[in-house]
Amino acid sequence: MINTQTTRLIYILWALLSVWPAIAQPTRYKLTQSQNSTQIISKESTPGSNKFDQVVSTLPAEIAQGRKGGRLLMPYAPEPKGQINMTQFGTGKYYSPNFHFCMDMLGNKSVNERKAVGINSFTTWSVKPEHKSQLVYGEEMHYATENFLGSLRNANFYINTLQEFFDKAWPLVPALGYGDMANTKYLVYDIESSLWLNAGNAEEGPLPGWRDAGYFSKQGNSNGNWHDVKKKTIQLEGSKGTITLEQLAARGQDGWMSELYTRRANRLALLLEIARLKGKPGTKVAEGSSMAQGEPRVDFEKGTGLFFEGNCNAANVGGDSQGNLTFNKPGGGKVTIRLNGSFYDHEDFNQAYWYRFDPDFDPWDKEAIFDQHKAGTQTYPYLWSKIKPIHIVGLEKGICRKTGG
Repeated sequence: MINTQTTRLIYILWALLSVWPAIAQPTRYKLTQSQNSTQIISKESTPGSNKFDQVVSTLPAEIAQGRKGGRLLMPYAPEPKGQINMTQFGTGKYYSPNFHFCMDMLGNKSVNERKAVGINSFTTWSVKPEHKSQLVYGEEMHYATENFLGSLRNANFYINTLQEFFDKAWPLVPALGYGDMANTKYLVYDIESSLWLNAGNAEEGPLPGWRDAGYFSKQGNSNGNWHDVKKKTIQLEGSKGTITLEQLAARGQDGWMSELYTRRANRLALLLEIARLKGKPGTKVAEGSSMAQGEPRVDFEKGTGLFFEGNCNAANVGGDSQGNLTFNKPGGGKVTIRLNGSFYDHEDFNQAYWYRFDPDFDPWDKEAIFDQHKAGTQTYPYLWSKIKPIHIVGLEKGICRKTGG
């Protein structure tokens, strides 16, 4: 942990004496503040020694003032491999209901033990049954990995009508705030492999006019064999009409992706809206992807790691000009959902993934430590000494601004 303090250096410039060939060293003073906010004035006993070892009660009137920034590093005791000891930095200091901090690595600890080190958000699977009573509504979040989709994964995420997707998704989406999720207010969908789908079989290389190989397989993986699937007719959502997958693929990769972006946006928005419909009032939902799936400080500069989300469009499948589309609910009844804008517009918060793939090392230090394994570089103290200081709060603010969080 890094605590910063500002030290004011106060200079008294001695007058030049005509017999001196050079300027005399100034006497310097240092102003610090103790933990109880008492101001301490220290004087440098020997000018230029940087040892402020004389405490005085007042400052001379003729001083010139300046500021010097500094930082104080708290001692850190490296833990054994696979362990983390956050209590060494203190307990009971960091908890704030306005900042959500979740760390599953401490899942073996009780809720109260984790709260003591600043953790105040808990995934549903990291809390033992005997610790559930230490939670209140709003402190638990559900991170729904892609497996929750079941048969709706991968190609089946796209090759259906919106009503068919709605019918299959409704029983799969958890009802936050009720039953086993009585304390759960936040839901994040972690959907990864189903976010993309290319035409063609992977083993056969790209289709004519395509840049990338397909996601289907001659072995009949979860997507099926392209030669069996390509004859299926789908209702277009990016434009009007029906078409076979083979005909859509013949439009080229860009034409295929244009339709896929629309279908993906519609379905992700539906998942978010279904969770909001089924959950307790106040349920907050998000899709587990952000506009910069990497480190925003470089992604937006280099144009890498960007997630192209597409826009919802219900106008071509029976929706009105505002995007309102009515669905039949499983078990009876109807519900109207507005599908418009980006699927990000249907979130209550942004997950804002932030991948710091590499610490901030100078290139030569990184090479010496990780590539050449030079003698004397393979210890934690040496490693820590070469990591450049970063402003973690500044970086967090940066990702929030870049991803719209």
